[in-house]
Amino acid sequence: MIEDTPIPKIDPKISIGNLLTMATMVLGLFIGWQTMTVSITQNQQAIVDLEKRLATTVAKADATLDALTTNRVELAQALGELQADMRYLKVAVDRLQAPK
Repeated sequence: MIEDTPIPKIDPKISIGNLLTMATMVLGLFIGWQTMTVSITQNQQAIVDLEKRLATTVAKADATLDALTTNRVELAQALGELQADMRYLKVAVDRLQAPK
């Protein structure tokens, strides 16, 4: 059975269909390559823009953190002064209420 099967032959002629297929493949590869190149360029620009935005955001966050730290120190000092004043007032009130 296998011996009865004819061996397929390749036709070495080039037809218009073959030429159109090759031209379509080359054109498709060219368009795909150009699209990929443009996408890469756009992505590189987007990365640069995002890095700039990130640097700006980090700088703003650092400035805000510094301001909050300064504010916390000022509030801690004010709280310490209030506690000292309250102790002084408590001593003064105790002195006034103490029997003579």
